[in-house]
Amino acid sequence: MKINYSVILLTAGMLGLAACASRRPLGAGGGDAQRSASQSTARPTNDPVLVGVTSKFLALDSSAVRVYVYVDAVKDQSPLSAADFGQLYNLNYVMYSDYGSRDRLAYGNVPLSAANVMSVDGKLVVQFELKRPKDHDAGVLLMEISQTGTLKKVLNDLPVRFNGQRDSDRLAVFEQNSDVPLRRHFVAQNEPVLIRSLDGNAKPLLVTYYGHGFDAAASPMNTTPRTGVAKKLTVDSTFTIGSGQNVSFAREGLYYIVSDTTQ
Repeated sequence: MKINYSVILLTAGMLGLAACASRRPLGAGGGDAQRSASQSTARPTNDPVLVGVTSKFLALDSSAVRVYVYVDAVKDQSPLSAADFGQLYNLNYVMYSDYGSRDRLAYGNVPLSAANVMSVDGKLVVQFELKRPKDHDAGVLLMEISQTGTLKKVLNDLPVRFNGQRDSDRLAVFEQNSDVPLRRHFVAQNEPVLIRSLDGNAKPLLVTYYGHGFDAAASPMNTTPRTGVAKKLTVDSTFTIGSGQNVSFAREGLYYIVSDTTQ
């Protein structure tokens, strides 16, 4: 049974940032005014489409991070293969010191080969390493995925930190026998996972469990404040797990995980 609880990795209440972007090209169809509706309906094309792109990073060490780009790409209503993606698309990036700056810290092209593009659960994942720029601990990585021979492209932005102070910059949730962090922000009841860093160093992690029933999120269009007394989170229990070890969660709820309780 799938349950809607989250395993959260953060310190000092700061969530790891993940950027996302999506763009679906619009089909174009023309028709004579005297044609029937069925005749003027635009036919679906066989062109590949990038439905959505998200990204995250994990620290390798103090000098580099590994960037994961999750791509939803389809062709003929089927997931695009990793080989076809590498032939049809290009991935370029540039990193600035912040969103309002044009101080270019790094730039490059990512070869989309079998070495760094894989298919995971019908989705494509691109991996590449990004070195820390001189005299900078952070930056904004702007990525562009463009289709060869066309003007179609999708942009994605990702704030990157190289100091690794946040748990979410160093630790991620992985499925067993997988080198790619989970894209989803929940795990299923009793699902075996690993919470680990890329350096392979094992460390104890403190888990605080909240057995709390959360209300459904309000509509983004709703401006009416909620009525009644706001609920408070009450700690149900705490326990310790080891990073890099198989773990599963038997009870539905929220699990708050930190490596250092003093931060």
